[in-house]
Amino acid sequence: MLNRQNWIAHIAAGLVLAALSGPALAQQTKMYSGFAAIDSEGLVVVTGADQFRTLSTMTGNLFLDDGNGLVDTADVLCTSSMDNDLAAGTVEGSGECVMTAPDGAQMYAIWTCVGDAMVGCDGDFKIVSGHDRYEGVTGGGLMTVRTMETTLAEEDATAGAEITGRGFVIWDEFFLKLP
Repeated sequence: MLNRQNWIAHIAAGLVLAALSGPALAQQTKMYSGFAAIDSEGLVVVTGADQFRTLSTMTGNLFLDDGNGLVDTADVLCTSSMDNDLAAGTVEGSGECVMTAPDGAQMYAIWTCVGDAMVGCDGDFKIVSGHDRYEGVTGGGLMTVRTMETTLAEEDATAGAEITGRGFVIWDEFFLKLP
């Protein structure tokens, strides 16, 4: 009888240990640095004296480096809503992104940033979900966005002005937590 109780206690302890440590052992966090070269196009809408909003899409390529070289790439498509105040010299923005790996797996992210009008911004980039091999992924990191070039078409009072640009995003630390 004692052996049977001992055996049941060991099985119960093993099940509790597996239940508690299983999720921790299954998840894997990877750290990278990241870089994305982006092109954007959209509209500028005047929202006040010396104030305007840009509504645009940004496309480009994301490159991740694990410290030993390039380990992953993805096509990036993001939306962007940026509020610019030229009098104060500030910009504040937010958006959503989908990153598609060469095999079609996708990660979905949201971002926010604040900074200097016509220069760029710094903020938070948060991966909220994924698809295929990225199912259940989370992660992200602090990002730095910089504008390299902007072209503004003549303003149309009813449709706004078209804007195109180029820039880049840098993540000194970009982490992915894989389930």
